Amino acid sequence: MAYLGDTGQGALFTMAALSLQSRVKSIQLPEFAQEKIDATSLLTNGFMEYISGDVVDPGEITLELIFDPQDDFDALTRMGGCGEALEIEFPKSPCRTGATTAATLAGTGFVINMAMPNLAINELMIITLTIAFDGETGPTYVAEQ
Repeated sequence: MAYLGDTGQGALFTMAALSLQSRVKSIQLPEFAQEKIDATSLLTNGFMEYISGDVVDPGEITLELIFDPQDDFDALTRMGGCGEALEIEFPKSPCRTGATTAATLAGTGFVINMAMPNLAINELMIITLTIAFDGETGPTYVAEQ
């Protein structure tokens, strides 16, 4: 059977300073962006001209977590700019036989935003956590093998 895609069910997120594996509801992966530099001159006709920037913005990861009132959120928000090792392990494809290791996205990063949960009737309390890759290590993607 041809590979037709998969869901994120079974993905794991780990970060040295956090213990969140069992409580992650969703992971929004980063968007890698490279700046474009305006190279338009007075001699340009028609369209503006651009060259690519020198480096790529490593992006951010956004996690939705099930709230646990025993978490130390003060420690989490004081992680500062020190890069912590983090890794996302993708679920192995159930349609591909012979795969021995899952794909991973790994690097170092730090927490830049934490949104506390909404408190409401019949609604699961969810924390939104945004982690920026610091570019020191990775992010590096390794394909499923």
